[in-house]
Amino acid sequence: MNRVKSFLLISVVVVGVVLYSTNAYAIPTFSRKYNVGCNFCHTVYPRLNETGRNFKNNGYRTDDELEPSTKKQSFWEQGYGAMPLAIHGKINQEFAPKGNVKSATGLEELQLNAGINISSKVSFYLHTHLWEEGEVGGPLVASVRINDLFGNRHFNLRAGQYELPLSFSPEVERLTAFRYLAFGQSVGGNSFNFEQPQLGVELNGELGNDFWYWAGIVNGSGFGFNETDEAFDNNSAKDPYFRLAKNFNDNTIGVFGYLGNNQVFTDSVNFNQKDRFLRVGGDVNWNFSKLNVRTTLLYGRDNNFDGLKNKTSFYGGFVEGNYNATDRLVLIGRYDMTKLADAEATTNEESGQTTWTVTPGFQFLILPNIKVGLEYQVRQKREQDRAIALLHFAL
Repeated sequence: MNRVKSFLLISVVVVGVVLYSTNAYAIPTFSRKYNVGCNFCHTVYPRLNETGRNFKNNGYRTDDELEPSTKKQSFWEQGYGAMPLAIHGKINQEFAPKGNVKSATGLEELQLNAGINISSKVSFYLHTHLWEEGEVGGPLVASVRINDLFGNRHFNLRAGQYELPLSFSPEVERLTAFRYLAFGQSVGGNSFNFEQPQLGVELNGELGNDFWYWAGIVNGSGFGFNETDEAFDNNSAKDPYFRLAKNFNDNTIGVFGYLGNNQVFTDSVNFNQKDRFLRVGGDVNWNFSKLNVRTTLLYGRDNNFDGLKNKTSFYGGFVEGNYNATDRLVLIGRYDMTKLADAEATTNEESGQTTWTVTPGFQFLILPNIKVGLEYQVRQKREQDRAIALLHFAL
């Protein structure tokens, strides 16, 4: 009961601060720059609509900014002086109705977002966690993009740390509080999963008729410190990946693939055992009036998941539906599943080879930049069921 009171107290304080701020309806991050509301780019933030998706794919530029300017700028006019900044906070009250620890309250995440078009050709985006799960966080995305390399949208170059180009970002654009099983799936001693940000370089662009591509090379294990060679790159291999997607107005069909080579462990003679692995999948994002349905299927194959030359595979995915009952209330339903071919490849002793969850819930906008919600996740081992009451805000 004390934790519930703490959650309510924190919620009241946050809502009060935002309600009495002098600019409560100036919503971050780019809306401050373009003087538009949240619904210009989002349905319920952080989920993007068609306008928001195109804005992101075009290097954070509007349609007007894509057109070449006939005005000749002086040297001092070429940079954009204002950098849009935003603070996002996630306060969650988690319940374990069938567990021993019944509830826990906390500031789940405090994020800083910043975006700027340094010029018409260069864009920069930062998404960093100031606070995450009880400790100081770190950068998730910090990347620079050079737009229109040859004077058109066919070729753009992105470099830095970023999330892999899936149908949507598992972190930045995830609507639900609970994470996706397939995107977080690792196998045996191979720690790779699609939730990790990567260091790399990427070529992307539109080939015509709203057909997009992404192709790049990354380090494969995110931005980590390797104590062996004292370098901020814990994988010497460079992993290629790709994504192809066709947009049909506000609908998308895509495929993606990733070929990796990751360290699974170091043996007694200090020899690094490597796992050569493959991840491929497809996704659909479709809208039916007020209902949005999105699904992703993922297949993985590992050639040395345990360091003993044993092969394995897995498959999984999810189906999610979001129904906009009103312009402020969205109803959520999601089914997740992953299945490993070998029990030895499981990384979570509580789950087993097959893991599934069913997650219903809702989110309600108090203001365009403040939302509350409730989600209940049913798991195959009912004693692991979880519920989350959430208050998320953007300033």
